[in-house]
Amino acid sequence: MTRFASTQAVREFALRAARDDIRRHIADGNDLNPFSTDGARHCWKLGFDNSPTNGYDTDPAWDSIYQRGRACAELLKGSTS
Repeated sequence: MTRFASTQAVREFALRAARDDIRRHIADGNDLNPFSTDGARHCWKLGFDNSPTNGYDTDPAWDSIYQRGRACAELLKGSTS
């Protein structure tokens, strides 16, 4: 498990990973959601949909899977660089 020093570090990681996810999706037709377990896929989808998480989940600002889904959606919409 990766540990991040700040929510900004989580966000930067998520943007880098999302760019790679999108590139692989376009080049190889891979699923845009790169996770295989139900829990991780669900968390990524919540981020992609910018949906609130459950109260018992990790704070979304610190959740790299949620932020990766969120970053992917933002990159596809062109709302981030």
